[in-house]
Amino acid sequence: MPYEYYNVYFDLLTTAQRDQLAQERAAAAEREHKEMARIVDDFSPGEQQSEADHNLAAERSTTGTFRDRSYRDARAGGYFAFDLKVLPDTKQLLRCTYWGEDNGRTFDVMVDGQVLATQTLNHNQRGKFFDVDTPLPADWIKGKTKITIRLQPAANSTAGGLFRCAVLKSAE
Repeated sequence: MPYEYYNVYFDLLTTAQRDQLAQERAAAAEREHKEMARIVDDFSPGEQQSEADHNLAAERSTTGTFRDRSYRDARAGGYFAFDLKVLPDTKQLLRCTYWGEDNGRTFDVMVDGQVLATQTLNHNQRGKFFDVDTPLPADWIKGKTKITIRLQPAANSTAGGLFRCAVLKSAE
């Protein structure tokens, strides 16, 4: 095409706003660096290599991309499950990332066949992704090097979309 048009948008900030934004970004980068050091294992749903590496099993489950991030969900009567590494005899938590605008979805997050949490997505964090951290009971991971996570929808509901799942060492 001889004529293609592009738009470029810039944020107009005062000096004080620019300095505040720089401080916020530096603090976020520092938090991210500290969080990365705590990760034991990390699963990226919808990404072929991550799903293969974590032994994904699924039924009535689909993947997609939203805001440049991959996700996986499961329809009523389905599920998806995957393995994550854990450190035996270390306090850890399970972190699941969801989209805050998902609505009307209720599902169980299970660990090795036991319900760890029942999650309801109902406009939890408007307009952004959010994390749900759930401590892993010590007796559920004692002596283990891996666990199987399973997301299973309630009747007539959907499980997910799950955008990320990770096991992290507890901050305590």
